[in-house]
Amino acid sequence: MAKQVLQKQDLAFSNRFVTNALQAHNYSKFSVACLPVCRQWRTLRKILNTNVFSSNKLDANEHLRSQKVKELIAYCAKCSQQGKALDIYQVVFKTNFNLMCNTLFSKDLADPFSDSKVELKDMIWDVMEEAGKINLADYFPILEKIDLQRIRYRRKNKGVMAKAEKNDVLEVLTQLQCRKSQRDQ
Repeated sequence: MAKQVLQKQDLAFSNRFVTNALQAHNYSKFSVACLPVCRQWRTLRKILNTNVFSSNKLDANEHLRSQKVKELIAYCAKCSQQGKALDIYQVVFKTNFNLMCNTLFSKDLADPFSDSKVELKDMIWDVMEEAGKINLADYFPILEKIDLQRIRYRRKNKGVMAKAEKNDVLEVLTQLQCRKSQRDQ
């Protein structure tokens, strides 16, 4: 029985369950973490493994990781000298965020020495909270269209409110893509 499951039915058991809340903006259709095992998932995984997470690429970015740790220590020392309280969660998030952005885009997107909040952190936290809530639509798919707990509604409205605040080219393109995908549904 185990041999059959592991050798012949492995694809049926290897997909991940994607909650209803994560499907609100169609993130599950483009995320490596949410996609079922298919050609698109394999292509994305191959790109990540060869261009981002390969041992050569990670070794090449070792100096970047040590630079970010030095920046973190310098910021902590600066706050200590000024007698200022330090929000460890915020500082570590900015350090990790900048490390990830430097790896992917070769640029810092958050200023580690400012007290400004990173908007992305709040958005990630909101997604985690909504995805972690118990949703009846996950257990009873017939309730998905009704959205009794209004989880999809909240996810979509938070996205609309965030988009209303900024109107740069990327936001306009994202809005157009969302409208197109909503019409196609």
